[in-house]
Amino acid sequence: PASWVEVESKRASPLQFLSDGWSRIVFEFAKFRWGQTHLRQYLLWGLAPVLVLLLYQIIFRSRRRRQPAASCQYRSCCLPPGCRRSCKTVAARKLP
Repeated sequence: PASWVEVESKRASPLQFLSDGWSRIVFEFAKFRWGQTHLRQYLLWGLAPVLVLLLYQIIFRSRRRRQPAASCQYRSCCLPPGCRRSCKTVAARKLP
């Protein structure tokens, strides 16, 4: 026949898609095993955003630490209630 698609579809099982799916999985595993995938390239592209995010956090954390500490009266609104008292006692000591 000119087209085997019709002949094959008449003889195919209703569960043929399962066999096709399993064949695809075996084929992809064989490609991975023999190094024919682009897995290394995908991993590098996947790690790039993670590294950029970590670098961003490192840079901005170091900038926050370098800034001079604000006085306790301004930071007390951001601290939990138990920490406000210790801030006042530290400010009262006036270290040399």
